[in-house]
Amino acid sequence: MDGSPEMMERHYSLIYDHFLGVEFFDYLLACLGKFYTIDEAAIRERARNTFHSSFPDSGDRFPSGTTFYFSDESSSGNEPALVDTKQAPRWR
Repeated sequence: MDGSPEMMERHYSLIYDHFLGVEFFDYLLACLGKFYTIDEAAIRERARNTFHSSFPDSGDRFPSGTTFYFSDESSSGNEPALVDTKQAPRWR
């Protein structure tokens, strides 16, 4: 990783927004929804509030208003290329 602030923001987004948010939190909500009546919006809001109270400087570490994921294009080095999904983060 090149260590630039922009690259770090992209990697943090990939890890939290996709791997934790999509792969874990969304999966967990889907599992719970099969057995219980849940308010997904309320759960996401509670998670966002907890995230921001636990990481008050997250605005300095994560991209504002968007998320990043692996690009379909090949990378030029050892690091994977990441692309802006243009999707608002659902869990932060």
